[in-house]
Amino acid sequence: MQITLREYRGTLHNFHIVGCAVRDRNCLGFLVDSYYTDEQVEEEERQGFDPRLRYKRLVTFYKEEKPGAQWGATGLEAWSYSSIAGLQKPKGQLIAAELDDKIYVIGSGDRYYDTSFLDAGSPIRGGVSRLKRIQDHVYVCGSLRSVAKMIAKTLGSRTQI
Repeated sequence: MQITLREYRGTLHNFHIVGCAVRDRNCLGFLVDSYYTDEQVEEEERQGFDPRLRYKRLVTFYKEEKPGAQWGATGLEAWSYSSIAGLQKPKGQLIAAELDDKIYVIGSGDRYYDTSFLDAGSPIRGGVSRLKRIQDHVYVCGSLRSVAKMIAKTLGSRTQI
């Protein structure tokens, strides 16, 4: 895996990796959090800013793309503690989840935010604390010992929990 200086500046510069996932042998996903200097941290503290809400990104690497086009990034604003998982079936996707109320799905032509786990009747209680891929499914772990299996519907439908 290589990264050009231009790609590095556009995706990983001033960030550190807090999570990673393998979608398949061609695609990797990295959850990255902003790197702050001591001066920036002190300024945050003076302003009472919650450091958990620093700007984050979902960075993707596609091995089979041409050099110079292998890396990409999607901004995730106001995301707190986050987790990431890769999924191969029914579609190859990367799924990032935020503790409070956000799930972001990207891959196989899809790119969207999903909040279906907040719907009435969802088995998830409280925030999403972790995503875990077991065989062909991604499981969402919530507070109060709640767990749900993400089930992707047919192409064009959103993910349901």
